[in-house]
Amino acid sequence: MLDRSLRPAEAGAGAAGPGEVRGNVDRVLFKDLVDMVPLVESLMDRRTNPSYSRRASLVYTPAPAKKGGDLKSAKTPQTLSAKKRRDPGDTGNKSTPDSNGENGSVAPMTQSGAENKPKDKDEIGLLREQVDELQKQLVEKEEALRSAESTVSEMNAVYSTVDGLKRQVAEKEALIKYANSQLQNAKLNKACLFHIHFPYQMITA
Repeated sequence: MLDRSLRPAEAGAGAAGPGEVRGNVDRVLFKDLVDMVPLVESLMDRRTNPSYSRRASLVYTPAPAKKGGDLKSAKTPQTLSAKKRRDPGDTGNKSTPDSNGENGSVAPMTQSGAENKPKDKDEIGLLREQVDELQKQLVEKEEALRSAESTVSEMNAVYSTVDGLKRQVAEKEALIKYANSQLQNAKLNKACLFHIHFPYQMITA
């Protein structure tokens, strides 16, 4: 098939004359295609022969630089082919949720979400229990703090009363000491008076 499609091109090239090509076809590209015909035919013959197991190595030859008009004409089919390649994927992606909705099937994301709902409920229940327990502990701590504060205030009142009693005791002790000293002085004065009056009474008697 390749031979039949390329032979008319060769005939047309021969009719146009050596080195001349009809139309806007690049001469260098056409010459490369004509040179590749024998190589392709030999490869086809080797491929049809089952006894030939050796594979030929292909050499990449860069395409020649094209003119501005050729570049524009070459860009348009590439963009069209790129759009065509993108369209099947986009349509497939768009058709997936539609088909799921029509068939009534649930997507894996929703299934995983449905499976996670009981776990979330259990976790929420555990968290609520922990919060309630912490609130109870907080209330107990507040009550203990209040009782401690009241105890401290009572102890401060007791300490203040004890200090007052100590001051009163010290004052009483000071008064007692003063009274004892006055009593001792009175006793001494009485003894002195006795020693003075006793000889005088003996003389007068």
